[in-house]
Order: sequence, then C-alpha cells, then structure tokens
Amino acid sequence: MNKISTEQVDALSELTAIESRITPLWNLGRNNVLGWRPRQGALEILVVPSYDILRLSDQSHRILQGSRLMGNSTFEKIAKISGCEPLRFPFHFGAGAQSIPLHMVETILARYAITATLFRAVGLFDIVDYSKLVSINQVAQLKSLEYSINIAHKRVQDLGFKMDLARTTTGDGYYIWNRDKGPNADISTYLLLILALGDNAIALNKGAHGLVPELRVCFGIGPHYSFHQVEGLNPSGHDYIVGDITISLARMLEKCLPRQFLMGDFVRPLDNGEETIDSLAFVDNIAQVVDRFAGIKLGGEAVSEVKCYLTGQVEMERDFNISKWTITDKHGHEHTTYNQKVNFHFETAKTDPNAFPSLYLGRQHGELLNNFDANVEAIT
Repeated sequence: MNKISTEQVDALSELTAIESRITPLWNLGRNNVLGWRPRQGALEILVVPSYDILRLSDQSHRILQGSRLMGNSTFEKIAKISGCEPLRFPFHFGAGAQSIPLHMVETILARYAITATLFRAVGLFDIVDYSKLVSINQVAQLKSLEYSINIAHKRVQDLGFKMDLARTTTGDGYYIWNRDKGPNADISTYLLLILALGDNAIALNKGAHGLVPELRVCFGIGPHYSFHQVEGLNPSGHDYIVGDITISLARMLEKCLPRQFLMGDFVRPLDNGEETIDSLAFVDNIAQVVDRFAGIKLGGEAVSEVKCYLTGQVEMERDFNISKWTITDKHGHEHTTYNQKVNFHFETAKTDPNAFPSLYLGRQHGELLNNFDANVEAIT
C-alpha cells in the first residue's frame, strides 16, 4: 500500500481548510462564489448573494461562463462589476504544498457556484411504461439500465475516448453528459449512449423481459446551467444540469415513441472557433468514428460493424433523403428533431446463421408517418 506523503497530508489539510471557510459564507445556498484567484500566499474569493447572479450576468459573460478561476484582470473586472470586496484566506501554493493543483481548488469552489455552459451533449434515456410496472420491476429495470450505461462507459474509455460521465435520474430514466467539454467530449457522450442502447437491446433480445427495460432515447447539444444540490447542510459532490438542452430533450421525449431514437437540431462551434458543425454533419462524423467499435464485446457478443444514420423517405433505389420533424410541445413551443437509426452487426453472424442476430435500433421512417405526433419536412 502506498504511503501518503507529508506534502499530500498538507495538501488535503489546505483543501479541507477551504471548505471550512467557504461553507459558512455559502450559507446553505443563499450566496454563490463568482470567482477566485491565488494571490501572494493567499486565496482571494468573490462571494455574492444568489439573487444577484441574474442581474450581474447581463454585465459580463464571465459572471456565469467559464472556470471560476480567473486571471488578475478578469478577477478585478468582476469584483468591480459585482461591487464585491474580495475575501482573502491564507493558502500556501508554494513549498510544502506545491502538489496542490489549481484544478483541485477549482473543483471544490465550483460546488459553491452556478456556471453556464453554451454547448454540451446530453442524452436522455426513458423507460417505456415505467409507471405501470410493479415496484420490484421498476428497481430491476433502473438497475439494468444503469449497468448498460456503466458498461458503455467502460467500453468508451477502453477505446481511448475521454469520458467523465455524469448522470441524474429523472425517476424513470437518466440524463447523461460528459463533464469534459468540447466537440470531442460530445462525441464520447454520443458513443456511450449508443453502446448503452446496444447492451440493453442485447439483454432484451436474450429474453430478460420484465427485468430489462424497453427504451426511448433523445440526444442533443445545447446550453445549460450547472450547480450542486445540498446534501445535509453542504453542497453535494455531484453536479446537476438544467437549462435549454434538458428542457428541449424532455419535450422531445413527450412525443417520442417506444424504441425511437431522436436527435435534436443543433449547431455548435468547433475547437478552432471559426467553423461549426450541425446535427447532420455530426452524424456523418460519427459514422466514421464507430469503425473503432469493430471487435469490442457487448453483452457477450463481438461487434463486427456499427452503422448510424438519420432516416428519411426513399427517393430512388438505395437512396433516401433526410427528414426533419417538428414537435410542438404542450406549451406551444416547437422543437426540431431527426429520427435516428443505429444498427449493430456481430462477428458470429458471418459464419453461423443461427448466431445472435443483428440489432436494428430505432424506428424506420415508414413507421413514423401515422404514429409520430410531429410535422415532417424532407431537407436533403
């Protein structure tokens, strides 16, 4: 067993000291951390009442967006905007505690803050007819879905994709997202989602009915706010998200059919900040990335090939357009979506006609024409 060094003990002591100072100032959520910076053997922190956040956010995007760790010029600008006098606590980033990374301090202080993210991929799993199940089956199906998400998380990481998985329950399913941000993080979230779908479908196909859920799924990219709920009298170690993307997915789900997979309509910037990618291009990119799935084991079956695509009306033999569907929710708001298909093929089927069959996940375009409560428009 590795021993904890004196420096590591000192670092933990310093981090614990931060929490002991900040928790009373946070005052059960009445106040929020706006920003912080290391400063000459100390930690300087800006703390304001929660009700001031909305007013202040109109004056600078840094009130809510980005890391709470700020450079000197940004910190001083935000202090002036908020009219907040920095609180100063002794904190040794130098000798004896030099192993304390700034990101560890950021992780702690982010629990006491509200932050905004403009673009993040989020998936929503929903168990069909969950409320009609008896309690023991509800528990069994939630646990089964949780396992499918966990094994998909492991497979994504095994393939070399970074995924810091977060999830919250909706009662009859889960929102999932990647705490990491950026286009590559969004791809990881999508890959986890389809692998979880595949694992769940294999379990269903093998006859575990009643214990394995039938699902409907939505995916999108958009803005939201992050915060930490209170557990006991402290902010929890788990973050939660709420905002346009979670609301849009929930509204899409209201019209989503059993076994349907919907993708929201989005445009997000790429890392260079000059180019963008939309829903159609995102799926085109995924179609190439999933080549890396060949050979992985899912539900005990070796995957040979995965195909992902958006559906539409057949125009010519082996050629079809992509259809855009507009859902009108109960509040009269419109949500643009695409119908998604994911097909899994397996190695054993190449040589054994009685082997595990291919999985064709999602709904065919023709199934939607009389059943899906949405307006359709061909776009390509």
